[in-house]
Amino acid sequence: GLADQNKSGSSLKSPGTVELTVDAPAAYPYTVTSGDSEVVLVIDTSSARTINLPAATTAMTVVIKDGAQSAQDNNITIAPNGSDTIDGANSNYVINTNNAALWFISDGVSSWYII
Repeated sequence: GLADQNKSGSSLKSPGTVELTVDAPAAYPYTVTSGDSEVVLVIDTSSARTINLPAATTAMTVVIKDGAQSAQDNNITIAPNGSDTIDGANSNYVINTNNAALWFISDGVSSWYII
């Protein structure tokens, strides 16, 4: 199964065991915390927003969702922490598609992956 394919030493949950909750940042820029693991962060895209990821050393999953369906005009910029990477690049990732919802998953070391 999926859990058996994990070779990096990071923990993975078996399919079907993730239970997401929904929350919305009260202010921007917003820095994701370990308490946001398995949370859908609904972003108010009435203005361009910046979301700062924590160090990828904490293995976690966070979903970032365009809540106002305006990300095409008011982008959501996702910033990695320090030298961490997002899908292999040490640079910001921009969500610019209306109504998008992307999963950001850290490997517990120094990388974030998007699905």
